Amino acid sequence: MSNDQSPFVTLSDISKYYYDHGEQRVVLNKVSLEVKRGEFVAVLGSSGSGKTTLLHLIGGIDTPDDGSIVIDGSELTSFNDSARTRFRRRHVGMIFQLFNLIPTLTVWENVLLPAELEGAVTAKLRNQAAALLERVGLSDRRNTFPDRLSGGEQQRVAIARALAHQPLLVLADEPTGNLDAENSARVLSLLLELTREAGRTLMMATHDHEIARQASHICRLHGGAMTTQPVAAPVP
Repeated sequence: MSNDQSPFVTLSDISKYYYDHGEQRVVLNKVSLEVKRGEFVAVLGSSGSGKTTLLHLIGGIDTPDDGSIVIDGSELTSFNDSARTRFRRRHVGMIFQLFNLIPTLTVWENVLLPAELEGAVTAKLRNQAAALLERVGLSDRRNTFPDRLSGGEQQRVAIARALAHQPLLVLADEPTGNLDAENSARVLSLLLELTREAGRTLMMATHDHEIARQASHICRLHGGAMTTQPVAAPVP
């Protein structure tokens, strides 16, 4: 396992291509990045710049065409599909713009789903999940189905689901993109509060520069390339 001073997430010359009618489209071109444990990194870029692709590669949902990804000493790019899936379920929390809640499951069942898939629902995890639902203000909605919730409430459920199994890394893909200003601010504040308290590493794709101001580092994607810069004084 890495220590606090060594990189927690390391991307080395990551490239990803797609083919459209036989023509190669470069989405990411030799992208390299180091993220320390507990950092909040904002990934900025216009639509189609590769933000979602980058998070999917780091989360093991997809694989790069070139390069390597190491998370907490584990080389994700050396794993087969099954091993990547196990790693993601155990160590990565994913939060999506469209919430991705299962409509036929209640709030409580959605929060426990990642652990259920791993066969790892313990009394301790149930207590953690219950505490998270309390923190996100939805403990009284645990038996409610997603279609009875507002967009802000659904995203708060998604945050609880992503954090319930205490992941090493939280990846958020435009988590406030479908919310109004009031709910966006509430969800962002809650996500930052919960990840910082637990010392989780957070990487968030966003187009919102105000959100990026609260990060420790900003990564910008353009034309397949990445540039990085520290934020001089992240907003607390």
